[in-house]
Amino acid sequence: MDTWLGENRRQYRIFVGLLQLLLDRGFSPLSTEPASETSFRTDHTEAMIALLKSFSPGSRTWPLRVFSTGPLFRPGRTWTDALDVEWLGPIGAPEEREVIELVSEMARWLSGEGVRADDLTMVFGHTGWLKLLGDQLGMTADRIEVLVSELRRGRLTSVGELVAPLAPEAVELFHPQGPEEFFSGLARYLNVSIPPVGSDRWDTRWDLSLTGRRSYYTGLVFSLYHRQSGQPLVNGGTFSIAGGGEPSEGIGFTLDFDACRTALGEISRVV
Repeated sequence: MDTWLGENRRQYRIFVGLLQLLLDRGFSPLSTEPASETSFRTDHTEAMIALLKSFSPGSRTWPLRVFSTGPLFRPGRTWTDALDVEWLGPIGAPEEREVIELVSEMARWLSGEGVRADDLTMVFGHTGWLKLLGDQLGMTADRIEVLVSELRRGRLTSVGELVAPLAPEAVELFHPQGPEEFFSGLARYLNVSIPPVGSDRWDTRWDLSLTGRRSYYTGLVFSLYHRQSGQPLVNGGTFSIAGGGEPSEGIGFTLDFDACRTALGEISRVV
């Protein structure tokens, strides 16, 4: 019993610390309903934006920094507890860097409990570059959308079917690589600026097969993996969501509390 209580106390201390970090950074909490009349909530982002759009325009000051916590339903699997963080407003390199720095600070909190930096891998992708690459290779808009859709379903065989016949060398961009190798290969096809998103809190990799599971992702996407447990602790990216009379764009991420608990449990078993 003492071991169980001690482990739960440790976990709550970490999560309270993460919430305090958000408050200190100027993020405000939002409460969203766990279910609608027709379905359970599988995503905080759209629920948060819908709630914000219900406010009068004069009551909102851009950019907005908000977060929400609570359960999310994973169809075909189970429920998970999550923390969703959003930076809403026009997005550029400074905003991307600010959010990645926030994720890095959260990784620091976890490292204080034993999650070593050499056990974390941050994988970046970019749906905008992926579509530009397809266009550069002569793919039709329909074929590009098929490729993106297949990658979001985890069907990596589509790279061999759609990309390899046009440019075999480009297939390497769809495997995790270090920044230097990735951008050297990408430069054969596209001239892009390298986002300032590195951190000493993890090993950085780039991979165009990472698109994010949600259709609203439009640019930079990222997943922070804990190698020992084999689970992503954080998933996020830049997005654009239409509806409610006005578009909403921003960058955000979801931290999976259950995955963090699993990672901390793995560390406890090793120690």
